[in-house]
Amino acid sequence: MAVNGFTNITATATGSGLTYKWTASYGTFLGSGSSVKWTVCHSDKFTITCEVKDDKGHSDSKTVSINVH
Repeated sequence: MAVNGFTNITATATGSGLTYKWTASYGTFLGSGSSVKWTVCHSDKFTITCEVKDDKGHSDSKTVSINVH
C-alpha cells in the first residue's frame, strides 16, 4: 500500500445482528460495517483489528498487519 492511498478491508462473519468495531495502531477509517477503507500518512508497519459481535453476546476478533511504503 502506498502512503496516503486507500485500501479496502473486509471482515467476513456469519450470525445475526452483527456489529463491527475497527481499530488500527494508526491511520483513518472511512465507512463502517463489514467493509471499510483505511489510509495512513506515513510509511511503517501497522496493525488493524476488527471485532465482530452478534446479538447473542458472542464476539470474535482478528488482527492483520499492513506494510505501507
